[in-house]
Amino acid sequence: MKPPMNRIAYVQFSPNGRSYPLLCVRDDLGIDDPVEVLMNAGTDKAYYNDGVITAIELHRWDCRSHVVNRLDEVSYTIDDSDGFCWVRHVNLTKRTSKPIAEWRREKAPYVASLSPAAREEMRAIYDAVAVAEGEDACLGDGTWIRRDGS
Repeated sequence: MKPPMNRIAYVQFSPNGRSYPLLCVRDDLGIDDPVEVLMNAGTDKAYYNDGVITAIELHRWDCRSHVVNRLDEVSYTIDDSDGFCWVRHVNLTKRTSKPIAEWRREKAPYVASLSPAAREEMRAIYDAVAVAEGEDACLGDGTWIRRDGS
């Protein structure tokens, strides 16, 4: 079985530098957004960096580094009570959501790339959870499925 398609953001860390592909599960982030990135996530060498998204693509890649927040959602303070250390603060009230039409436009390339078997499997999921035929069905936690399986 193929790995799932992932939303990949290409992030440029310096003004004249190249862009690097990183996992970006947040669909409210797009091109030209300044972002905070968790580098080497899940390792003892993890750290935060910031950059700007230059492109968004869908790939079957597994990335160790990923986009976490918009840069304006994060702030740092210095705590010198027990030595000198940075304290990271995240303000989630600044997050915005995209209109559903924009979200569907972004997902269209992924849906078009699905094989007929994958579409049929998604249709079976819809049939299992739909309350009324033809209406979108909630899979949970803000995830919806349409009658065509998208």
